[in-house]
Amino acid sequence: MKKQWIVWTVLLVGVIAMASVFYHNLQPTLQISKETTTYEKEWATDFTVIDVSETKTRLKDHIGRPVIVNFWASWCSGCDQEMVVFEEMYKKYGNEVDFMMINVTDGDRETVASARTYIEKKGLSFPVYFDRTGQAIRAYEITGIPVTLMIDAQGKVDTFHFGTMDRDTLQESIERLISIKEERQS
Repeated sequence: MKKQWIVWTVLLVGVIAMASVFYHNLQPTLQISKETTTYEKEWATDFTVIDVSETKTRLKDHIGRPVIVNFWASWCSGCDQEMVVFEEMYKKYGNEVDFMMINVTDGDRETVASARTYIEKKGLSFPVYFDRTGQAIRAYEITGIPVTLMIDAQGKVDTFHFGTMDRDTLQESIERLISIKEERQS
C-alpha cells in the first residue's frame, strides 16, 4: 500500500511538472516579451470598441491611414508613464496617423468613470476608446498592459511593443509607419 502511494505521488508530481512546462511554453509572446518586435505583416484583426460619446467604432474604420493602437488602464503605472508621450505624439502626428487609445475597461478594477476621471485630470486630448466587452484584448491575446500595436495604412500589423514606450521609440515607430505609407503611394 505504501509503494502504491509513493508511485501515485511521483506520477502526480510528474504530471504537474509537465503541465507547468507546457503552460509556460504555450503562453502568448505578449506575456513574455518586453520590447518592440517586428510582426509577420499579418492583417490586423478587427474589433469594436466604444468612444467617449458612446459611439461604436471598429479598427477597420481607421484603415487607410497608419494606426497606433495602445492598450492601457488608469491604474497601470507603465501606462501612466507613457501617456504624456502619447499625448505629445498625438499633437505632433495626429494629422497623419490615427491614434486608438484603448482603455481596458473591465467594469471592476477599471471603469469608464475612473478612466474619464484620469483623462480629465491628465488633460489628455487623444481619442480614447473603451473595450467594455474585452473584444479588443482578446483579438490580440493581450495578457498584460501597456501594449502598443503599429498598423500600417493597408491594415497590416507592423510591430508590437510590449511595455512602456519611451519618446524615441514611439516617434521612430510613427515615422516608420508614415514612411511605409509614403513609399506605397509613390
